[in-house]
Amino acid sequence: MIVSKSEKSVCFLRELLGADAGQTAVAPSSCEEARRLAERQDFALCIIDAPLPDGPGFRLARYMAGRITGQVVLITAGQPPDALEEDGILVLTKPGSRALYAASLKAV
Repeated sequence: MIVSKSEKSVCFLRELLGADAGQTAVAPSSCEEARRLAERQDFALCIIDAPLPDGPGFRLARYMAGRITGQVVLITAGQPPDALEEDGILVLTKPGSRALYAASLKAV
């Protein structure tokens, strides 16, 4: 799952994930839509490109970390709250280089 309000970001992240994972990834554009999807199915990976139209994405990241069996990645321009990484959430900052994002996503 790639949660982003920007279609450009979704395309970029799909490209980084590669043909298998990227093309099959669902791409909700809000926290609420992402929560509804997570209630119906499990995900191996959830990337949240914050902020979102209905929130900064921090609560969504914590929700997803407790809901799905896969890794949660939060990409944010702001300072994330403390303890997100303690919750198992990988936090990446914007702006970031393509190489950094690619290496981080391959590691998860």
